[in-house]
Amino acid sequence: MLVPGETTKAEFIDKVGQPYLDLDDFGVMVYYWKMLSGSLVSIIGGGYQACGAVMEHSETNLLLLAYDADGIITKHEIVRPQLVATVNESAITWVGQGDRLTTFTPLTPPPGQAVVNIYKLRDVLADSPGQPSKGAVRWRHVGKRMPDGDISGIFLNGTLFAELDFGQYVVITLPPGQHRIGVEPQIRATNRYMVLQRQAPEPAYTTTLATEPNQVDVLEIFFRDVGLWGKSPGFFRQTLEEAQPRLVRFKRAR
Repeated sequence: MLVPGETTKAEFIDKVGQPYLDLDDFGVMVYYWKMLSGSLVSIIGGGYQACGAVMEHSETNLLLLAYDADGIITKHEIVRPQLVATVNESAITWVGQGDRLTTFTPLTPPPGQAVVNIYKLRDVLADSPGQPSKGAVRWRHVGKRMPDGDISGIFLNGTLFAELDFGQYVVITLPPGQHRIGVEPQIRATNRYMVLQRQAPEPAYTTTLATEPNQVDVLEIFFRDVGLWGKSPGFFRQTLEEAQPRLVRFKRAR
């Protein structure tokens, strides 16, 4: 079914279904799935006070497929993702372009285009953008990597654009016009985006961003406390001049 050098990207998607992530600017797409691999029995305490639990655990796999400018698949590999890397980082490194994931460098918009930078500074339950709530606050240092549950998904016009961890940013080049930008917190905690024949489910939060030619925007992801454990995401729009002092420490994720 898959013959490197012959099978096209379009043919593979038609037979298999939509990928989890398509990094067309890097020439690689990713299929991502989890498979139950076993269970672990845990006994806590002793005597009459002892209690037990069965905890299921799963194995995560990535199918990486590189393709050329004509959409011909050139190579593929099934790998186990790294705990400390987003799916897009793993795919970009695998395809040999990891050197493009550098610390923040402002991108000048191509003629007639716009650029949007989106970054994730910390995990803060906030009453307003940039301001922590009066309740519990969990600060995250730039560059410290956390488990899968802290990774957010960034969406562009209804399609997953990238995973984003703390201390990272993504840069999007867009034509002028109206664009839907969304975020799904803890994207790996749901299977909605792994279904191959899915109908593009909407992320938890989506806003419409109007872009103009040669415009540069910056969006910071923030979270509001919506209950004892809940977090409601949003975007705080800034100018490049306002955000750049923070962004200089951030690493590009796509």
